[in-house]
Amino acid sequence: MCSYKILNGGTTMKGSCFPWQTSVMCFYLILALMKIASCEVLPNIKEFFPYIKNDLTKVTWAHDIATNNGIKVAKSAKAMMISSYITICYYKLTPWMEKDGMFTTAITLEELLDKVAKVKSMGVQLNLRSTFELKQAIKVLQAMRRKLTFPLWLNAVTDNMEDKDVDEFLSLCTHNFPEATISIGWSRMGQKAPSKPVKYNVELITKMKNTLILNNVTQTVAFPVEIRSAALSLDTLPALKDVHGITDSALYIYGRLTGADDYLGVVSQIRNLIKSFGKDRVYLDLHVNLVKDLI
Repeated sequence: MCSYKILNGGTTMKGSCFPWQTSVMCFYLILALMKIASCEVLPNIKEFFPYIKNDLTKVTWAHDIATNNGIKVAKSAKAMMISSYITICYYKLTPWMEKDGMFTTAITLEELLDKVAKVKSMGVQLNLRSTFELKQAIKVLQAMRRKLTFPLWLNAVTDNMEDKDVDEFLSLCTHNFPEATISIGWSRMGQKAPSKPVKYNVELITKMKNTLILNNVTQTVAFPVEIRSAALSLDTLPALKDVHGITDSALYIYGRLTGADDYLGVVSQIRNLIKSFGKDRVYLDLHVNLVKDLI
């Protein structure tokens, strides 16, 4: 308690260190800021789907969603995350959802986000192949920020990116949507795709970690790993569990197995990988039967 003068007839009162008028103003200012913050903060996947009880292996996926009917089908299938590629209509620089390179039946990014916001039961993973696509998408995302009440995942498809492009991608994400989950690929422009599964070696793991650290990434990160290559990398991938500055990360395992693969061997190795990371840190974007065999 302390004394102060109130500019009201020159009287002096004892109470808090601020006049009551100022206190009331501060109170409403704080409420306003909290309201703004609540509108801006995107929920993460664990928060948005509390019934999975932090078990990310239970997250289900629907891919290449580019139409209103696609969203309807994904909802009927109870998909939790829909994954879509963005393409740009260069006439108006409008981000559209990619559907066989055609715009005739596809919907725009704005329309997709609006539909998902109304569905209220799924999140969105956007796959972006350039920083130009990301910049155009960010314009739409910023304009619709108040409607983004679902998980947002920004994934960089880096096959045609250079290191400087990946750096720019991360910078754009961290400065515009630090609440979103982000992921970046392992390959870069000019690198030849391997003809068979290869291990994520120490050099690759170190480069991934350094890229995130040097770009001051602190938000939620997912590491995309192809299932067959992941099965070869039990001794290297665990290093991704500890990246300086990042407190929330997970593996995102994708791909499929063919008759030429050692099915039981891969399943055994991936089970060990899940055990190493924990189910709260592994996504399984795989065929439903394969997921059942893994968990």
